Amino acid sequence: MICAACGDPTDAEPCATCGASPVLVGRYRLVDTLGRGRSGTTFRAVRIADGAVVAVKEMPLRRADSDKARALFQREARVLAQLDHPRIPRYLEDFVAGRGKHAAIFLVEELVEGVDLDVEMATRRYDEPDVLDVLAGLLPILAYLHGRSPPVLHRDVKPRNVLRRTDGALVLVDFGAVRADGVDSELGGSTVAGTFGYMAPEQFRGDAGPGTDLYGLGALAVALLTRREPNTLADTTGRLRWRAHANVSPGMAMLLDRLLEPDIDRRASGAEAVLGEVRRLRGGGGAASAGFLDARGGSRGDAAAEDGRSEAPSGTSGGLGTPRGPAAGQDRPEAGEGARADGPPRTAAAAATSVVGEAPFGRAPLPAAPHPPLGR
Repeated sequence: MICAACGDPTDAEPCATCGASPVLVGRYRLVDTLGRGRSGTTFRAVRIADGAVVAVKEMPLRRADSDKARALFQREARVLAQLDHPRIPRYLEDFVAGRGKHAAIFLVEELVEGVDLDVEMATRRYDEPDVLDVLAGLLPILAYLHGRSPPVLHRDVKPRNVLRRTDGALVLVDFGAVRADGVDSELGGSTVAGTFGYMAPEQFRGDAGPGTDLYGLGALAVALLTRREPNTLADTTGRLRWRAHANVSPGMAMLLDRLLEPDIDRRASGAEAVLGEVRRLRGGGGAASAGFLDARGGSRGDAAAEDGRSEAPSGTSGGLGTPRGPAAGQDRPEAGEGARADGPPRTAAAAATSVVGEAPFGRAPLPAAPHPPLGR
């Protein structure tokens, strides 16, 4: 057990080091550490009342080096408290506890047992049907978030933030970069958040919309198919040149190009519409449907740009029609190459995350024995 008052390991109550009760606010025993990041630590904990295993995220107030960092943490809690979806970790509570240098903000969530897709990629290769299955599992979650009023934007869709539960279902975790329209205003301006390679161009301007998460979903699909970090496939305009590294049907290629369109006004918008196209492709449709191509400006310019032809309409942005150049970067490292202390092998680019989301939260490696489940 970890003492919630001083952070030292202890088997005694009160704590042998500090003499205080090691139980967090009298309700949670901190069992072990799941992850550490620049802003805080995530623990596996047991809720004393019923023995349920939960995730507890701690951000020491001394590390909240700005009002914005604290506001981001509190915003994550407020947004999660409003969500109710079986494939999003359930919010339980948040509070401030501790004294002096040990004072901290805590966020308690349902703990999801499983393996994230970043771990899976170390030992598994994904083909088109596999990736379509992943898209079909995630798009209903995004449709739920974007259908809220105001829409909720995850802003950090990537393999590490998608967990495959023991029953095979996919869960979207780590809402540290979450944004809901109307909430950002209290932070004193736009906030840049996300992970390089999976961030849509508008995110670097502090902007975001439902299409931002769809771009991240497209980048996730490319990472699964190519086993490369998406930013290593970007040309000088920021467009991902991925087709030479994956063998997919014409319809799948058009779908990914629509998701990865740099110009948000021409990008596929609407998780429901994209889900319909995914279902059609899963049913054996090899070419993109006319209705999907015609929506929001089509994809013909994307295919031409990938082939080195210019069909960019005047007045559009994002480098449409830029001649294709050789893809940069290295293949994703296999097991044993470039391993991190806190997880599976990843390229250096995957570790570049801005603002929030450093500590894994709401997830855990599969336990040796089952724990009492949280009730819904």
